Amino acid sequence: MSILTAEKIFIDQKEEITFVIDRVLASDKTKVVFIIPQGALILSSPISIKILFKEVAKLRKASIVVTEDSYGIYIAEKVGFVVASKVSQITGESWAVAKNRMDTFLEKLLAKKKELSTTVADSTEKEDSIVEENISDTQNLNIEQDVQKGDKLNTVEETEEYKNDDVQENPVEEEAVETYQKPRVEAKVIDLDGIEMMSGGDISKFNKNTQDYAKIKANSENEELNTMQNTERVINASPRTKFTGKDFTRVVNSESGISSFFSKLFSRNRRVSLDESPETSLARAKKRKLMMIGGGIAGVVIIVLLYLIIFEFSSVDVRVRFKSQEIPIAGQVDTNPNITEVNSSTTPIQIPAQVLLVEKVSSSWTGQATGDGKKGDKAKGFLDIYNIRVQQTINLPVGTKATSEASGKVYILTQAVTLEPATVGSGGVTNAFYVQDVPIEATDVGAEYNVASSDPSTRFVIEGYNVGDVRGTRVRAIEGGTSTPIIVVSQDNVDKLKADKIEELKKQAENKLRNIIPAGSMLIPETIEYKETSVTSTPVVGAEAPSDKTFNLSVEMSVTGYAVKNDDLRKAGEFLIQNDQLPVSGSQVVIDNLKLPVVEKVEKNSTGYTLSISSQGSVGLRVTEEEIRSNIQGQSLSDARKYFDNVSDLQDYKIYFTPGFVPEFLQRIPSVSSRVSIKIN
Repeated sequence: MSILTAEKIFIDQKEEITFVIDRVLASDKTKVVFIIPQGALILSSPISIKILFKEVAKLRKASIVVTEDSYGIYIAEKVGFVVASKVSQITGESWAVAKNRMDTFLEKLLAKKKELSTTVADSTEKEDSIVEENISDTQNLNIEQDVQKGDKLNTVEETEEYKNDDVQENPVEEEAVETYQKPRVEAKVIDLDGIEMMSGGDISKFNKNTQDYAKIKANSENEELNTMQNTERVINASPRTKFTGKDFTRVVNSESGISSFFSKLFSRNRRVSLDESPETSLARAKKRKLMMIGGGIAGVVIIVLLYLIIFEFSSVDVRVRFKSQEIPIAGQVDTNPNITEVNSSTTPIQIPAQVLLVEKVSSSWTGQATGDGKKGDKAKGFLDIYNIRVQQTINLPVGTKATSEASGKVYILTQAVTLEPATVGSGGVTNAFYVQDVPIEATDVGAEYNVASSDPSTRFVIEGYNVGDVRGTRVRAIEGGTSTPIIVVSQDNVDKLKADKIEELKKQAENKLRNIIPAGSMLIPETIEYKETSVTSTPVVGAEAPSDKTFNLSVEMSVTGYAVKNDDLRKAGEFLIQNDQLPVSGSQVVIDNLKLPVVEKVEKNSTGYTLSISSQGSVGLRVTEEEIRSNIQGQSLSDARKYFDNVSDLQDYKIYFTPGFVPEFLQRIPSVSSRVSIKIN
């Protein structure tokens, strides 16, 4: 019941960690169940799930993750969550483990905080003691170094101020700054059209009115004057000729012939004659550049088009024909109305069957009655019935049989009788109970059932009891029975007529059954079963025939039969052939022109019928289309031909490459399967 007291948080696939934590904060329950779907964003990052566990643990909430995401289960368990694939799997033990993991995490977190605080306190105390011991030495040393370098202290007053600065600065840091500080460029003053600019040095320490600024300006002017004088001496020292300042390459003769053409086309510094003006030379160079660019673009376009046509837009159509041989097949298959497709994993192979049913087929015929019968009245009389020793009440309904021990004739009671229990008196004597004048009637007509009153008294056996326990006694005559011979409809008359006409009715039933066979299926005649549902004779058996001594017989029946699909029979035949072939890797057994199997024999089994079938077809062992495609993709036509030359049972093949204008040495089988068509004939 602990799951009922927990907060169940359903997390969407794209929900972020921040929103999930907000929902946890809003809950006032101490138990949380995170229900996360597969592929959720929060399960894609170990950092997110770790943050979630940390925050939930800080809130002192025991938590369980419910997910079927395999990666999510791995990272959630790794960070500390208890993980279940279904909510129903969460038990009290799961919550105990979750709380224990939360407490363990909090204890480790508290211990780590204490360790860090202790380390920081010890470190701070140690640094304070070191600073107090060395403060005076560090202060004097730093001041002396800075005065010598002149970077921070320039006057005695600044030195005193610096001495009173915060002595807590770290001398190690100052030394590092001085060591890696970039050297300053020497200060200069430059005059740009009346505007004086200063560069280099520490500009903030100079003022235009100071002596340092005037000194730097004078040094800058002297340096500039010296630079100009040196430049003039270099120019005056250079000898001058008629080629000075001119492009002397113009006087060189140009090359001639084919080599000159290519050198002019591709040379960047083509030599021109002295007479050519700069404008003409520039135009010529510009034209040549445009021609080179245009030619390059055209070449690239042609190359790209050729590449696309040969490698991207090309296609190959392969036609292959294999050898085959005619073989007969024979085997057994089971028909099963409880399956929907051919099952080749069983022995024998099972194929689906449809049970066809025609519920009512009937016909009537006229026959000749020849039975011997009689008509007349039934004898009637009375019996006294005794309960001699049965010590319980006896109820004898109407129709109870009473059979005469003397003649064996059977009579029936026409009135219900109740006999009280027999009693046992003093001395062990049994006192019987009886009922007088119970009416009876003979079961058939005829004087043979009459019993004269002068006949000695006979006993009658009461149906269901021994004559020593319960019996009947005649006290008066049984009379009135008469009979006259007649022609009746006998059972033999009915059976003979039915036997003569039943085949006609069965043929009619089979025709109706064939009319409901589904398209593409065949009826198995040996599976047809007939069931008689009604046989009626008029007059009935034993009744007197009319004056013409004829009777009418009506028979009604239902008929069933099994139908199987032709395609299922063919598949069964193919499986029988394939089971007889030796498997070869990358190959398949191909059956051509398989004739529809013929049912040779039908036998009843527990699920339906077992069919013995036979057929004949062309069979060949061939490599599959996928095997061919995988071996020729990306290959040249010559390599593809070598492959086909080594394929067994191959009769011939043809390869058609599109587009056809591509030279054969450039033709290659595409690597894309959709552009490689393979047809096996």
